Amino acid sequence: MPSVLVDTGLWIALVDPRDWHHRSTLEIGERLETMAIVIAWPVLYETPNTRFARRPHVLRQLEQVMTRPGSVLLDDAAYREDALELAFDASLH
Repeated sequence: MPSVLVDTGLWIALVDPRDWHHRSTLEIGERLETMAIVIAWPVLYETPNTRFARRPHVLRQLEQVMTRPGSVLLDDAAYREDALELAFDASLH
């Protein structure tokens, strides 16, 4: 089964009909059903805390997709601190 890394922006566009990219992500959403979804931990923090925080039915939809069998939670502990340092170095120099 092929794997795909899905970031917060796609989740938002997929479930929010008001999002500018919603229509184009519907086809992608169908293809996700045949793939193993790789989710980085920051996506798990970001997505539920977006405008969906006040929309429980949308959060339930996201939870079903993000936690289905075959989903992989990518542990970012090994590179988290380096990524933070690089982000600030790049911004300040």
